[in-house]
Order: sequence, then structure tokens, then C-alpha cells
Amino acid sequence: GRTKGSAWYDHDVLGSNLRITEFQAAILSAQLARLPGQIERRDENVNLLDQVLAEIESVQTLADAPDMNRRSHHMHIFRCREASDRDDIVAALNDEGIPALAGWYRPLYKNAVFQNAHQGPAHGVISPLAAKNVDYRDVVCQVCEQVCQDAIWIPQYVLLADRPQIDGLCEGLRTVLLSAGHG
Repeated sequence: GRTKGSAWYDHDVLGSNLRITEFQAAILSAQLARLPGQIERRDENVNLLDQVLAEIESVQTLADAPDMNRRSHHMHIFRCREASDRDDIVAALNDEGIPALAGWYRPLYKNAVFQNAHQGPAHGVISPLAAKNVDYRDVVCQVCEQVCQDAIWIPQYVLLADRPQIDGLCEGLRTVLLSAGHG
């Protein structure tokens, strides 16, 4: 749904991501044997990160849904309640060698594909809201809006690191967040 030159999370038109080839599928199939071990390692490392983040008063981690039995940790997301300094914190984490991203910059429903859904031809999307005539121009989800201002992402490849690297990451997180007044 992205148009040429748009940002990574911009969705301008209804699109799909159906680009896998047979060769790519064969490689993926072979790689899937490693997935359980990678999920286990990411779980262990996220638990270590969450222990550190739990010590920091103004940081909120995301709880697992009660009916969830496994999580892949595509990325680790936490929120800084002092959203005004999120970008400074991300920059400081990166300066410490910790790959961190500012996360979403706007809610999904603010993307053009939704904002312009009230005009033009009907699409073939089958979903609970597809035929409900929702005008996304009028939608406001305050929690979603806030998360777009205060979420910080740690990419999943970082979560595959060995214990010494995760220990260093934890110390760097603690140092940056405490020096930013998040103690």
C-alpha cells in the first residue's frame, strides 16, 4: 500500500505483500527449523530487559494478552510516560550503541488508505468493519495517539544477542533512561 517515495509505515492505497518466490519459500522452509530456538532466546532476553525496565518508574512495558500462549517478539516495545523526550531518548540509546527506533509516527487509521476510504470505488477487503461505513476522518483513539508519541522499539535481531551483549544493552538502557530523568 505504499507509494513510491513514501515512508515505511505510510499506507496510501490498499495493497498486498505477495512477493515471495518459490526459491524464497524453499529457503524460508529450511530456516523455520531455527525458529523455536530463536523465539526461546528472544523470550529469555526480553525477560532480562523487562527486569531492568521494571526498575524505571516512568517506563511501561507491554503485558502479554491473557490468552496468548507464545510470543515471537518481532520487536520489543516499551513506552516512556514522558513522551516529550522520546526522540532524545532514542538518540541517546543509539549513541550508546543500542539500536532503538521511535516506533510509529501516527496511528494506522490516519494513513491515506483509511482517510480517503469514504471516496472512490469499493474495495475487496473482508473484515468486521468493511461494510460498516466507518468514516476514519472522524476516528480518534486517544491511547493509540499517545502510543505513537511515546513508544520505543528495540528490533528483534537485537533480541537474538548472546547474554553478554544483552547485559550490556540492559546497562545502557538503565544509564540512558535514568539520566533522562526516568528514575
